[in-house]
Amino acid sequence: MSSRATAVLRASLILGIALRLALCAVNPPTNAFDDHYKPIKLILTTGEIPDRDDCFECYHPPVFYLSSAWVAQAAMQADVAPERIEKLLQFLPCLYAILTLFVILGILRRLRLSDFAVCVAFAVLCFLPRHVYMAAVHSNDTIAYLGVSVCVWLILRCLDSGLRLLDLALLSGAMAITVVTKYTSMVVLPLVVTAFGCAWLLRVAASRRRIAVATLAICVAPLVSLALFAAPNVRDHGRPFPSNLELFQQDWLDSGRATRDVDFMGFRPWAAIATPILAPDNRDSLWTVLWARAWFDMEPLFLPYTDPVDEAWWDAYERYVGGAEDEAWQGTEALGSFTLATGRGLIALGLLPALLLALGMVASLAGRWSLLRALRTPAGQATDETREARLQTSRLVMMPVLVLGVMAGIVLTTVKFPYTFSMKSIYILNGLPAFIALVALGAEQLAERPLARRLLTAGTALLALLTTAHILHILVAMAGD
Repeated sequence: MSSRATAVLRASLILGIALRLALCAVNPPTNAFDDHYKPIKLILTTGEIPDRDDCFECYHPPVFYLSSAWVAQAAMQADVAPERIEKLLQFLPCLYAILTLFVILGILRRLRLSDFAVCVAFAVLCFLPRHVYMAAVHSNDTIAYLGVSVCVWLILRCLDSGLRLLDLALLSGAMAITVVTKYTSMVVLPLVVTAFGCAWLLRVAASRRRIAVATLAICVAPLVSLALFAAPNVRDHGRPFPSNLELFQQDWLDSGRATRDVDFMGFRPWAAIATPILAPDNRDSLWTVLWARAWFDMEPLFLPYTDPVDEAWWDAYERYVGGAEDEAWQGTEALGSFTLATGRGLIALGLLPALLLALGMVASLAGRWSLLRALRTPAGQATDETREARLQTSRLVMMPVLVLGVMAGIVLTTVKFPYTFSMKSIYILNGLPAFIALVALGAEQLAERPLARRLLTAGTALLALLTTAHILHILVAMAGD
């Protein structure tokens, strides 16, 4: 990698870490989407993993809560003031988010793409507003992003090392932890089967027998881990992976609120750009909301600090977001011009990574490193160049699977729970390593075109500038609150 590319990556990493640490430092511990402190407190009080019905968030797998409880226990033994323990626990997701930056950088470097493509994709990750937000919010999401990213990196490492025993053991252990981090993280199981299955088909990385045995062996630990988690749930609730969302839905139905008429097919970016907050013209379009929420605080969680209009306005907005009554919509007049300008700019700039993602998806499915193209060359006639292409295919084949798997999960959840809370981009970030890898692959398709290269460079730089300005706006508002 050139010294210039190294400097760009280093600058993006340093600024990305700084934004995440700073936002975490000023964000109040309880400013979050849900109360994920409750399961931790129950573990500290009872010494046991809470049952699903002990609290709303208690149905989640236990890794985040157990590890947080151990940190809290150590802090209490060290006589850390109780009011500081919540802030300490809030820092853990920030730490996971920062570690994810390093892991995904490692993934990009293992994909053998150009320096330009790696720099563009990594800058998109470092200045992705939703990932910056989630680094400051206490939840079990960022540890799930980290777990999936580590598993993807270890899969690539296994392929590159010829399925070395140590790498296989590390991958199996990482998968065993990740699958009981969050339900969405179970996607790592089809990922490893896809990558190793492709290697088996293309006869790369190792012999077919070794690949088959390795695939079966590394899945044992995560399947045992899932079984240990699921068995008590089957016994007590009749389901291996219970959820409390049904209770949430029933509360909403009991209150007289109707479900939303969700548009699963349309994509209206202009609606989100015009109104960079959840509104009647954009909130019912699944793909519009998922995409726009990745680029701006549309819920919102931080805008009440940057734009502290009268309490009645925010109360009316909360009623609107929480229900289905479009009559409660108050418009955007109370939001400041800077908030509207940065929101519109960031959501508009989000179209650039979306385009690269689409190009990367096409390239991975039908381009130079697609599985169908690799299968056209018989293994016995493969040259060094085609063998490397086959190995690259095995590296990339799992990326579309992860993207499509994450999206399918969101669609199924929204079909079952047709509310705005189901259409959150925090769920998309579970496929973060694949999204960023495909953005890099898309940038690779344009790297040799001077005009496209200049436009990508300018757009990525503008994204970094706007994201930094937006986060600084939040920091100033929260620090002075």
